[in-house]
Amino acid sequence: MKNIDNLKKELASLVGQNDLEAAFEQIADRLFQGKWKTLTSFLLLKSQYAALKEEMMVGTIGDKEHGLGMNKMRKGLLHFIQHLEAEDLVGKALVISPNAEAEAPLAKAFLKFYSLSVFDHECQGVVDGDYDFLVFNDFYWKPDPEAASAFEALCQKYLEAGYYVVYFVATHKDIVGKNREQVHAAQSPFALFARVREMIEYLKYMPEKA
Repeated sequence: MKNIDNLKKELASLVGQNDLEAAFEQIADRLFQGKWKTLTSFLLLKSQYAALKEEMMVGTIGDKEHGLGMNKMRKGLLHFIQHLEAEDLVGKALVISPNAEAEAPLAKAFLKFYSLSVFDHECQGVVDGDYDFLVFNDFYWKPDPEAASAFEALCQKYLEAGYYVVYFVATHKDIVGKNREQVHAAQSPFALFARVREMIEYLKYMPEKA
């Protein structure tokens, strides 16, 4: 997973800034629910943090005890972050749509784990981001040939940059057939979610590129 090290740094920085709420929230958003051992450890830490806040709020502990408890909590959370592995996390993707109308049907479905972007026809460069893969939403629109060509050209730029792509499209596209090692096609909304899950699993266990 491309962004595991950067994510760890970001989470550790939040803990260092004493913003534990934000750290817990980010971990909860990215944690893969199928890893029971990791999930249990996280939920235990989160419940301990909630109990510590509650005790301070109702006055059952003083400032000194609260400070000691927070120090222990920070150490425990940093230890948890340090030992996170790629398979503990849900992959992060960038979903690119050709326009706002095409984006709307996918917005709610991808709201939690995926970043959304509408294709800017005036700026056709690669978005600089730490994503594991991309979803090209070529399904919910009927473009003219020039617009369709521009959208495919953008996808090609991402492929040349080394990204993996789930290409969501109703009909066959040459860009899929010519780039089978990087592109996974989905030709229906049902297939899209299956292909996204397959891509996440593939990227977790594939050998690292040299």
